[in-house]
Amino acid sequence: NGIEYGITFEYPYTEIPRNKRKEIDILMKIFSTSHQHDAKLVIEAKGRDMKNYWYGVSLKTLLQKTEEWETFHYKFRIPTEMTNAEHIKIYVYNPSPAILYIDDMQIDFH
Repeated sequence: NGIEYGITFEYPYTEIPRNKRKEIDILMKIFSTSHQHDAKLVIEAKGRDMKNYWYGVSLKTLLQKTEEWETFHYKFRIPTEMTNAEHIKIYVYNPSPAILYIDDMQIDFH
């Protein structure tokens, strides 16, 4: 389908209070047309005083349904590698031709 990057959350990590930098709750609705995809939920962090951080979790094994909306919930424990991050980005990356629709993305920092 040619659209590899889905809905994206991008925010200055330095503006997130330190006491809310332990865990990220990610909730969204996903409609998958097929299980034959390579989609990943990606968490990326960058900063001048750190090595770029990239983490991708495969949605293929976590999604149960096709041809209907499914609620997807993922908890991500923030690693120490992200301590000096200045920006954080969370998005769905799908390099395959299978179509995934994303809606109602919610992100909470705890």
